[in-house]
Amino acid sequence: MRVSRRKERMTSLVRDEVARFIERHAALPQGAFATVTHVAVNDAESQVKVFLSLFPAEHIGAFMREMHAVESQFNARLKEILRTKKLPVAKFIFDNEWLKSVELENAPKKDEN
Repeated sequence: MRVSRRKERMTSLVRDEVARFIERHAALPQGAFATVTHVAVNDAESQVKVFLSLFPAEHIGAFMREMHAVESQFNARLKEILRTKKLPVAKFIFDNEWLKSVELENAPKKDEN
């Protein structure tokens, strides 16, 4: 299935805006950095799922609580920058696939016994 040009532009715009938003509004611990790993716009363009990761992973809980607390601020920002009749609602989601890959990389190998 081909993704529409409009959806591609919205995805790109949201990804860039979330990155700027995190820089301005998230109090990241010293030495930590957040990444927007994926942005998914549903077919109706009514919802945007923004998948985030944080390194090092031990501060994930506090980071995601903070991001959930500012979701409404981000949605207000989307309203300012998107010029569409129907505005999507953004939802921040922790990208646990990234964490699973880190855990697999750090898992002891079977032949290391």
